[in-house]
Amino acid sequence: MNETFSAGRFFRFFLFDNKQIWSRNTRAVVTFGGLGIILYVVTVLLGLIFTQEWNGPSLWARVFTLAFASLVLVFYQTRTYGYLTEPKAGSAYLMLPASRLEKFISMMVITLIELPLAFFGIYLCVDGLIALIDPTVEGAIITNISNIYSSFNQFVSSNAEAVDLGIGAAGLTFQFWVDTCIYLLYFLLCGICFKKHKIASGLAILIGLSLLITILFGVSIHAGLFNGITRMLQGLSDAPVEKTTSLINWIVNSGFVLNGLTVIGLATGIYFRIKTLKH
Repeated sequence: MNETFSAGRFFRFFLFDNKQIWSRNTRAVVTFGGLGIILYVVTVLLGLIFTQEWNGPSLWARVFTLAFASLVLVFYQTRTYGYLTEPKAGSAYLMLPASRLEKFISMMVITLIELPLAFFGIYLCVDGLIALIDPTVEGAIITNISNIYSSFNQFVSSNAEAVDLGIGAAGLTFQFWVDTCIYLLYFLLCGICFKKHKIASGLAILIGLSLLITILFGVSIHAGLFNGITRMLQGLSDAPVEKTTSLINWIVNSGFVLNGLTVIGLATGIYFRIKTLKH
């Protein structure tokens, strides 16, 4: 049997890994996905107390709650596989009959696909059910997302001759998903690297990097390293539309590439952390 990757062995380990992860985290994912219910109950109760009227939460309140719950889910990634830093549980994981690559692939599928899809599925289904039952609640988020998609694509199509950005709602959605993967992988890496204060340590590193980038950026501006770029941007006001569009597309595509490289770098770090994990 191939020691690096075996489909049968991976499938057996993947089922076992799923069982372990969901037994530990089902309650949390369901709770995060069900925050819409808490928002609905609190909004209705406050309305009855202060205005004696039954009013459900607005669309933007539910979208904000979804964003907040998503942020909590990102931080929670430090816990999903955080038990690997514990001597007993981590040693038991290392002794499982599967290769490092198989464990890594299973971890990626669960972290980047299963848990987020379960969370968003629960939240959007609950939100749609509330909007269906209570007429005081604006349309479901999923319905409004479809309208936003259509409006954005129509806007791009109607202005294609003037400014062809070469990106639509699908492209922006993909970019959002890549950004989400970056944060999920980052806090997953923090969870399997730090033994204590996993979230605080991860946030401290992000703050430190932000300060370092700000300092380097300020020094670079003071040294005049961006004078050429500044003059180029100032000249765009008189430049042809095609040149401006080309620059914007280059910036957007560079962002895609940079984010993709960040995902690859974080995934590589997770793989080698699994490979070097010892107790």
